Amino acid sequence: MSLSTLKLDANFKYSVSQRPGGEHLTYCFACGTCTGSCPTHRLIPALNPQKIIHMILLGFKKSVLSATAIWDCSLCHTCDVVCPQDVRFSKIILVLRQMAYEERYVDQGSLINIGRLAMVYEKFCSGCLVCVRACPFGAIFINKKGFPQIEPVKCRACGICRAECPAKAIKLKEELYW
Repeated sequence: MSLSTLKLDANFKYSVSQRPGGEHLTYCFACGTCTGSCPTHRLIPALNPQKIIHMILLGFKKSVLSATAIWDCSLCHTCDVVCPQDVRFSKIILVLRQMAYEERYVDQGSLINIGRLAMVYEKFCSGCLVCVRACPFGAIFINKKGFPQIEPVKCRACGICRAECPAKAIKLKEELYW
């Protein structure tokens, strides 16, 4: 695919930087410290914070928002700690995930298929709410029917809720990278 066939969005960087968490996007001067410190990048090279920021700044909206790499980030904040410009890449990842979900680049089904979203099966759920208390990321809430539901953008697919569920009502597609 050549650059001439790609549709670039010159306003993409502004869309990201105007959202809470994306404010420091344009501070990046591409030193690469974020990528060099990223433990996930070592296992999944497609998760390259420096490259993702560069693509945002250039306007590669569709490429960035449709990439599974934005869901591979474990949000460990290592990149935030080492960044000399305080770009806060982990917060930018959350903005990208929210945008990808809102603009329908991904849906719950696709996130489940790539192993990046846990799923509560209501027919097996006892309603004990252990999962809600166990999730350290606040990704689980009670829906209108009174059952736990997982927010796709907040879920890190860590498996804690699945491990803690006494009814085994939470499933997660596991993918191994080694």
